[in-house]
Amino acid sequence: MYRLIMVGVAAAAVALLALGCGSSNSDEATAAQVSKAQFLKQAEKLCDRTQEDMQKAILRGSSDAANISTMASLLTSEAEELDDLSGPEEIEVKIETLTATISEVVGILEREGENGFENPRIAAYKSEAKNLGLEEC
Repeated sequence: MYRLIMVGVAAAAVALLALGCGSSNSDEATAAQVSKAQFLKQAEKLCDRTQEDMQKAILRGSSDAANISTMASLLTSEAEELDDLSGPEEIEVKIETLTATISEVVGILEREGENGFENPRIAAYKSEAKNLGLEEC
């Protein structure tokens, strides 16, 4: 009888252990969601800082050429810092696309100056950022 009780207790312990292992998947999914949220929060901070720095440059009253050069430099830094962030692969792939578009925008601004703001790639950059939830980029 004692052996039956011990076998029952052992079986119950194994069953509880198995249930505990099964729930770790949902814990991992929650951790991934948190990582995604943290990643996007960090990215949004970077974008916000870049926008603030651009506004400061414009308010300094420098020439248009100097402002364009400053904006190109700030966008280049933003793209590099976004690339350096580490997060879920699904978001990093989208960030890589965004940073490639930012690089295109920088090239456009450097080549075309103020006229570059009319280029559709600028709108594409803003749209890609917005689709990622990065309203400040």
